[in-house]
Amino acid sequence: MDFQVQTHTRGVENLDWLASAKQLYKHPATIYTGFLTEATHYPNGYLRPGLALGLLTAGVGSGFWTPWVEDGGAPNNGEETLGAVIFSGFEIRRDQAGALVSNRTVGSILLPEDGHRLIVSKLPAGLLDDDSTPNTPTAAELESAGFSVMPE
Repeated sequence: MDFQVQTHTRGVENLDWLASAKQLYKHPATIYTGFLTEATHYPNGYLRPGLALGLLTAGVGSGFWTPWVEDGGAPNNGEETLGAVIFSGFEIRRDQAGALVSNRTVGSILLPEDGHRLIVSKLPAGLLDDDSTPNTPTAAELESAGFSVMPE
C-alpha cells in the first residue's frame, strides 16, 4: 500500500456576515458537488462560508445540500428553496492527477431554527442557474427561510 502525504494551506475564513457569534449551533452536513464548476463555485478549492444552500429533494444528489439557486431556471429539485448557510469546511478535494476525489464534501452549516443573525450585505454571492450571474439572498428571502437578519 502506498501512502502519500498532502499538505494544504488555507486562509482564515471570513465570518464578517455572522452577527451572532455567541452560542453557535453548527450542524454537520454533506454537499453534493456534482452540479458545481471550479471556476464559478470553488476557485480557491473550497465553498465559502456564508454561501446560501438548498436541500436537494429530488433527482441526482437527493438528500444532500447544494448551493442555493434563486431563479426560476432551477429544476424544482430543492436547490431553489433557501434552507441553510455554510459555516465552515466543504473543501473540494482532488487527487494528484487533478480529478475530483468525490462528488460530495462535508463540513458545517447553520440552520435558521438556531437563531443565528446574519448581515445580508456581507454574505458571499452565489450564482443564478446560468452559472455566471452573482446572486445573494435578500433580507426578505432570508427572513422567509427563518433566519434573523440585521443591517450592517
